[in-house]
Amino acid sequence: MATYYFDMVVADRVIVDADGMDFPDRGSAVKHARRVAREMMKRDELTRRHWRLRICDEDRLRLDDVLFATADHTLDHLSPHLRRVIEDVCHRYAELAEMVLELRMMISQSRALLARSARAPFLVAVDGRRVAPLPDECERRSGFDPTAHVCAQPVGSISNKSI
Repeated sequence: MATYYFDMVVADRVIVDADGMDFPDRGSAVKHARRVAREMMKRDELTRRHWRLRICDEDRLRLDDVLFATADHTLDHLSPHLRRVIEDVCHRYAELAEMVLELRMMISQSRALLARSARAPFLVAVDGRRVAPLPDECERRSGFDPTAHVCAQPVGSISNKSI
């Protein structure tokens, strides 16, 4: 049995699964994600079709994504071509939303780097995702110069709450 994590990717945030669940294989984890997606979008399919469950392994490496639109039973009556079109539009919308989220994180990282170089306070995390390493992490790196090196990198989730 391996542990799989199911992070939910909503338009403007990622909700990290801190606990995970054990499944015998990847296929079982994907089936579970599709059931969860179906349950989560009940009676609100139209506004949640672009949501995704990101399936990660024990090392938090991304294995697969389940787009809610692919689990939407309200699309079953459509022709296969039309269903694929709707799923494609939802997929593109989700990708765009994720890019906007990443761009916002990059802006926060840049602001943190500028503040750090000026020795000013800065934001450490946004929605549980680290914006920049803490000062002592940077200083442990040999020869760190805050004005010469970029130290602000996303290092994953540290909690479900912002610090």
